[in-house]
Amino acid sequence: MPFLFGDVNYDCDVNSNDYAMLRSYVYCQLEMPENANECFDYCADGAVDGFDALFLDLYISTVL
Repeated sequence: MPFLFGDVNYDCDVNSNDYAMLRSYVYCQLEMPENANECFDYCADGAVDGFDALFLDLYISTVL
């Protein structure tokens, strides 16, 4: 099954729940699941960091 960039919780929807999980990971409050790097790396730059959370938040705020 293909993944959606930003679909962190694998519910086939990109929404504020995904942002909350990504933000929790970025701030070391949640351990990232194995092989989830593709979905967490919203910027597709090879690193999961605050930029991914920022761009995911911007995407969600323009879509919702």
